Amino acid sequence: MELDISIGMSCSSAFKPVLNYSHYEFFRGYERIETPTSFCQSSLQDDDLKSAQNKRWEMRQKVAAVRVAKKLGMSKAVAYLQKSNPTDYSKLSISTLKYWVEQSNGRKRRYYD
Repeated sequence: MELDISIGMSCSSAFKPVLNYSHYEFFRGYERIETPTSFCQSSLQDDDLKSAQNKRWEMRQKVAAVRVAKKLGMSKAVAYLQKSNPTDYSKLSISTLKYWVEQSNGRKRRYYD
């Protein structure tokens, strides 16, 4: 029984690939598999990779969010911004907003005035 196996495939497994299948039996759960195939599958899709990247915030978004945060407070501001403008602020976290508020009071004050 000849099987095509890619030795160079990157797979996050501690096991080494089997070169001679005649000495082994393969199971998936309790079910015996007659013709083993590669079990390495990428768990990340292209959409997942795109969403895992950091969001790039525009300065106008930061300024607007900081103004709202200074009036309402952090958690209420995040909730308000996510409900009022979900396309811009759906990925905004309290820690990010806190960082922006700290910047607006510190070295980057001139950008937020």
